[in-house]
Amino acid sequence: MHTPTPWHLEGRFAAVYVTDEDGCLVADCDHPARLPHLDTENQLANAHFIVTAANSHQALVDALEAFLGAMDTFPAGCITTEAGIQPLKNIAAAERQARAALRLARSAE
Repeated sequence: MHTPTPWHLEGRFAAVYVTDEDGCLVADCDHPARLPHLDTENQLANAHFIVTAANSHQALVDALEAFLGAMDTFPAGCITTEAGIQPLKNIAAAERQARAALRLARSAE
């Protein structure tokens, strides 16, 4: 099992770290003095991506589960019948949830 989210981005002494809620180290994106060929801007972008991916993971999983659950409720021909009204509402809610999760995942871009 991984360290619980949310994770946070921190920088100290030109180093970039990912920490948990208690400030414990989750990932060290390394100190430029140890690896001078690393680009500090790239280190920061990588650390931000790690934090965003970790923190958005559960939202993406939940959105996909909701979407797939709604898809499973579709009866044959529901779009043209009265029985199709409720499943279509479920699909719209699942789509909103999926879009919100994707916005969260894309916030690092």
